[in-house]
Amino acid sequence: MGIMTKAFKSKFEFIGHYLVPSQWRFITFLALLFSYTSSIAHASTTAVPCDLFFSNLTSTSSLNKNAEKSEKRFRLRPTSEFTAHQHTLLRSLRTVLNKHTIPSASFEYTFKSNYLLIRTIYNLIENTPLEYSDSNSTPRINENGKIFIPRGKLSSEQQALAILHLSIKRALIMHGLEAEDALEVALQMEKQAAELLDIKWSDHIQCDYCTNKNSDESNKVQINPFSYQLRQLSNLRFLDIQQKVYKMSTIDREFEIGFIAGYSIDASKIYLDRRIPRYWKTSKGQFVFIDPFLVFHEFFEKALIDFTPLTEKYIFTHQLAERAEQRLLEIQNISRREYADLMANIYEKTIFSSGALNPPDLDMTPYFSFQNPEEDQRVIDLVKRIQFHSTHKD
Repeated sequence: MGIMTKAFKSKFEFIGHYLVPSQWRFITFLALLFSYTSSIAHASTTAVPCDLFFSNLTSTSSLNKNAEKSEKRFRLRPTSEFTAHQHTLLRSLRTVLNKHTIPSASFEYTFKSNYLLIRTIYNLIENTPLEYSDSNSTPRINENGKIFIPRGKLSSEQQALAILHLSIKRALIMHGLEAEDALEVALQMEKQAAELLDIKWSDHIQCDYCTNKNSDESNKVQINPFSYQLRQLSNLRFLDIQQKVYKMSTIDREFEIGFIAGYSIDASKIYLDRRIPRYWKTSKGQFVFIDPFLVFHEFFEKALIDFTPLTEKYIFTHQLAERAEQRLLEIQNISRREYADLMANIYEKTIFSSGALNPPDLDMTPYFSFQNPEEDQRVIDLVKRIQFHSTHKD
């Protein structure tokens, strides 16, 4: 029973003994109907301003329809809708998908998940225009997001990795990162995906068409921004990119953000909740500057939201950003579990008390990803508080 139903019942409890059963059932039905029609609208696939979000809040579908959409969220589309090449790639990934557990609760979609990483690649293949050719060139992506793959050069698994690599690299370049840095981030994510596809990384980077790009000497050659390139990973380079992103970002700590951090619709700002501590002391006595980790996460996530064809904008982009953030923690020997516990404690504070000081241009896309009112009531309460304070500003 929804919150409004409980409130309605409580209000009329004192006269309950005056009502006959049929009258009470009718009142309960009205309360349920009112509660169901207050659920959140289906998630948008584009950046969502607060005003549009609030206008959709009251014109929503029923709870049953929302639950049905949630159940269908990761249902695989029929292969008849795809080309023969897409069908081959998707079939190879289905076998891998069946080996991993689907998250059972909405909050689990924010965790690192092997299933969600493979499902992200699957979704990219579903929605990325692909073209195969007989040329000997390396896979590449154009500025419009179309990927060109040489026929017969790569296995299905390697093609899937190339699509992930090129999509991430293009998104980061379009978002303002240098090609050299975008390549490193794409490789970090590609390696994690390769492990799930049972591809040995040391063999993978020795592809016939990429052997000239694996040494440090060859890396001095100018990077082709939209080509598929492999080389040895560099943890130091990845840490340097984290600092570059932090320095190039405009960070605003003046507001309260329900999801700890966020970004403006036009990507000009990254918002960090003003109550987040700047430094954190681990159990080993290590002092950690928190901001660069959160900023990199939000920067990466926003780039993927704006410049990839992923249909589940937040669920999949957050999965990649979460993995990148955790990789940065690993490199710096920071306990991921302790960091996760810290973020969980911060989230418990921000999710319950945010709303009054919300940025007017906050991208609400992440909030649209929560569609089940019974399971995500805290999120619904949060956006209602934001709505209230937005409509009652002086």
